[in-house]
Amino acid sequence: MSTTVYTVHPRYRLWAVGAFLLAGLYAWELRRGFDLAILFFFLIALAVLAWALRALLSRVQVEDGGVTLRPPLATPTSVEYRQLISVSQDGRWNRSITLIYHPRLENGLLDLEQARTLALPSLVNQEELLATLMARMPQ
Repeated sequence: MSTTVYTVHPRYRLWAVGAFLLAGLYAWELRRGFDLAILFFFLIALAVLAWALRALLSRVQVEDGGVTLRPPLATPTSVEYRQLISVSQDGRWNRSITLIYHPRLENGLLDLEQARTLALPSLVNQEELLATLMARMPQ
């Protein structure tokens, strides 16, 4: 069984550092005097920092049977190739792969009446993964 691990694009480091610096500046301003607008932007900077760190620490693992997204401090999400409905690459400034798939029932069968979405972070060698997913998707 072959396994390929894709790492996230390094631009998430830049976003994390930028959000950290902005949060620090807003925290400094809040320390000098409370302002609702500053608090609002401080919370936005913290949210962007959390998003960037979660994406930065995530890993996408591709095996013979499917794809697994392993985010930090969360349950991994696995999608078998047979579950795939569509695969697309979306976004303008942060292009990422989005999978639409049928969830598995407890008995192992697919629930063909429902569809779920799994958005992968932007990856290094993303075009290679997209080609693999398109080739393995059921017709």
